[in-house]
Amino acid sequence: MSLDDIIGVNDAAKLLQLSPGTVKNLCAEGRLPAKKIGKTWVLDKSKLKIKDQKNR
Repeated sequence: MSLDDIIGVNDAAKLLQLSPGTVKNLCAEGRLPAKKIGKTWVLDKSKLKIKDQKNR
């Protein structure tokens, strides 16, 4: 993992095509690989399963 792979909730929401609130909830439930630093969730972009834009 590199620092270039670390993203916040808003960026993760765009990549996953979810709302930021949903991403926060999934982080809190342990359903997304994330760490909480203070009040902020951070995610490793390389570990996310990103939806394929072509198959919408």
